[in-house]
Amino acid sequence: MRPKPEKGESFIGYVVRLTELNGYDTPSWILSLCGIDYMELRWKFTFVFSLSDKLRNLAELTENPITNLTSLLYLPTGSRERYGIEDEYNFNGAFLNRSIIRPHCPKICPKCLKESAYARRVWDCSLVTACPIHECKLIDVCPKCKSRIRCVRNRLSVCSCGCDWRETGAELLSQEELAVINSILKHTQYSKTGRRTFISFSRAIRKGKADSILVTASSVRPLQKNSVLFTNTCIET
Repeated sequence: MRPKPEKGESFIGYVVRLTELNGYDTPSWILSLCGIDYMELRWKFTFVFSLSDKLRNLAELTENPITNLTSLLYLPTGSRERYGIEDEYNFNGAFLNRSIIRPHCPKICPKCLKESAYARRVWDCSLVTACPIHECKLIDVCPKCKSRIRCVRNRLSVCSCGCDWRETGAELLSQEELAVINSILKHTQYSKTGRRTFISFSRAIRKGKADSILVTASSVRPLQKNSVLFTNTCIET
């Protein structure tokens, strides 16, 4: 099966979806056919942040226009050459530091996966750990076996322990937590009125508003593991 990428789908999520639809036990089968180093993609993720010639092999294998796949990547903006600053990467129009884009720290919304089976790109942003559509926390640990959700796996919505994440209950946000996530999402179009596109944290970051977001979060409740905005594994301070 050769599905087209969904609008707003992540690159790793698309590879996992291909793996599951074609009955492979690991994504390495698909990647090896394209000449993509499975271990590099699993541990370093440089492929997701660059434009490789091997992407054309994946496009031919899946019968997709190359533009369908390049739209899934987080490509450098050239800010280092133009402005002499640390390079930023294009996250659906937002220019973000690479440390903020964390495809290796996957999070999911069980309700989103139940509605439509694909991994959203917005979940790769470490600042977003709640779903603005369903007003619930994203999960990064399997509720049954307590293992961390792996980014490279053979099933999109089912853990290796057999737990179907689509059938698990999502923890709803309190009003205080909703206020925090909305303070971030007001700088984007990824909201109830613009739910398909994640656009621009760049203004907030460049104008120093990211610090105010952190202050807002800490004023609501102490930052802690599995808090609405930040986890120990998905943001570095």
